Amino acid sequence: QQIVAHAPTGAPESLQRSLAQGRAASLLKIVMTQDFSDPAKGSKRRTCLALLLKIINFFSVDNILPTPPTPAPLPTPLPTPTTAPMVTVVSSVQGPPPPPPPPPPPPPPAQNFNDLPRLHFRETGFPSTNFEAVAERLLEIMWCAAASPHVRHTLKITANPFGGHLSLRDDRPDAEDGEVTKQAMTHIVASALAHPAVLQKILTHPAMNTWLATVVIYCGERSVRREAARGLYQLCEPRHASSAGSHTFFLNQLLGFLQRVDAESRVRGNLDRSSPVDTTESLSSTADLYFELMDKLVAASCDGVAGGRPGNFAQLLTQLVGMIVAHPTIETRGTTDEDKVFIGQLNLTRTLVAKDPAFKLEAGATGRGGLVKEVFVTCLFEIPTAEDHGPCAPPKCKTRGARLAAFRLLTELCRGCEENFRELTGRLLETLPSSSR
Repeated sequence: QQIVAHAPTGAPESLQRSLAQGRAASLLKIVMTQDFSDPAKGSKRRTCLALLLKIINFFSVDNILPTPPTPAPLPTPLPTPTTAPMVTVVSSVQGPPPPPPPPPPPPPPAQNFNDLPRLHFRETGFPSTNFEAVAERLLEIMWCAAASPHVRHTLKITANPFGGHLSLRDDRPDAEDGEVTKQAMTHIVASALAHPAVLQKILTHPAMNTWLATVVIYCGERSVRREAARGLYQLCEPRHASSAGSHTFFLNQLLGFLQRVDAESRVRGNLDRSSPVDTTESLSSTADLYFELMDKLVAASCDGVAGGRPGNFAQLLTQLVGMIVAHPTIETRGTTDEDKVFIGQLNLTRTLVAKDPAFKLEAGATGRGGLVKEVFVTCLFEIPTAEDHGPCAPPKCKTRGARLAAFRLLTELCRGCEENFRELTGRLLETLPSSSR
């Protein structure tokens, strides 16, 4: 704890020399040999593991934060006029009180992939260390942290896919597991960017598909998903020389889950919703970071990363349009539970149509994708009927997040596309009384 407390200002020189002589490796040996998933080690074992990884990272990883942009200078105030003061006449008749000020605008959505630090790996305190084995152990630790009984049941996993001896947990992950994931991903990313063999070990690991599904998509603890997704994006950032291979690998892996995520979310949408449903570990609640990461990688590919271009995603666009049209109504009235799968599909479609003008007509026009009608009517303004009413009645988008995603997609479909704009205008006019047209 004293070591971590000194981290912001620098540890004592004697301690740095001690670790530089190889004693830091003894801390790493604890991580490599001890099972912090074993409940017999006490309730503070995950806190201890996170602290241990933080100490190791302090002496092995430099975090170089990006330089924030220089704020624009404030405008020079205008000179005070020298005219005579105005005379205010106060009426003796008291009018109605002034209306209350409008509420402040909501904060912008969190940016999970902005301002990521550049990581530089230092090997001074770790002589003769097998960093490939370290990376594999850290991947296993993160998987065990995320693999709750519910997730293992969903993915039909009965044993540790890494073949190790770490215990399988019998409870749900929490914020402590998020801190473990943060520290483990920091070490893995820094090590992989410094050692091509470590990166190759990650990309070719036979359990990587299971790791992605468990940690990034299905894990019920958002902080775990967030830190894992942030680390993967750091491996794929174009500023790194090895990013092309990582980008291509992880994008293909994530796209490979799309059909399964959509199908499983539809199953939940078709369940009987008359009784309360625990959505903590359902895809409608956990798929947010999966779609955000995939969205970032698709956008980068459309911009030329790893030799990509928008035309490579024509089939993906057709697939997404079909998913949006067929997606059931999952959001219910009177709750704030967002359908993360549907929001992710809407946002990913918006990213694609923004990258290629030809996609707008292909996805939006009636007789083709038909998304202008689908989003305007079914997602936003369809009203309940005598036959279709209740908590799951139309429209599909009821929460603020879902309606914002739908409006943004509709706006993008019509930006610079005259045919889509005409259709939207016609539908808007149809909603007005004839006397107002």
